[in-house]
Amino acid sequence: MPYNYQRPRIRYMDATAATLLRAWNQRRLDARGENRIAWHGTLLRVGIASDQPPQGSESHRILISKELAQRKCKDLLQMPINCAFNLAQHQKPAILGIIRQASVEGDALVVSGWLWSKNRPDLVELVKRHQGQLGMSFEASDTQPEDESAAVWRLKDMEFTGASVLYTQRAALHQSFSPSL
Repeated sequence: MPYNYQRPRIRYMDATAATLLRAWNQRRLDARGENRIAWHGTLLRVGIASDQPPQGSESHRILISKELAQRKCKDLLQMPINCAFNLAQHQKPAILGIIRQASVEGDALVVSGWLWSKNRPDLVELVKRHQGQLGMSFEASDTQPEDESAAVWRLKDMEFTGASVLYTQRAALHQSFSPSL
């Protein structure tokens, strides 16, 4: 009788189990190289009203001050960046990568990070093919405008929840993303 620290010997193994065990022991990964591609771009222009109303803003254009953007940069770290196959909308389940750095430089909120080239090669290729035509849009919750009746909502507070890559004309801020891969 084997003790709990000993493994009993297997005297018989069926052919299917033996084949699976051999395959497992001889497995190789087909994916070569890194699973990330560095990228950077401009998420939004600070102190400048959006070109069109963002989704969820009740048809109001928005403006994010430099002070608010600087205060909220840290909230963008580790947030997802997503992409829809039609490049025309936010697609939250289709995560393309992650934001690793965010800072305000002049009138731009600049972000950078990784795109997951092995996890989402289809989306990474799509972004590469349309690189010069793409914009970026941020996702946010708990937005607090200074005056809800104003045509342009100047936000006094908000919480970033991520970002999307889409066609420039579909982004609320048309001069938002000049991707560099």
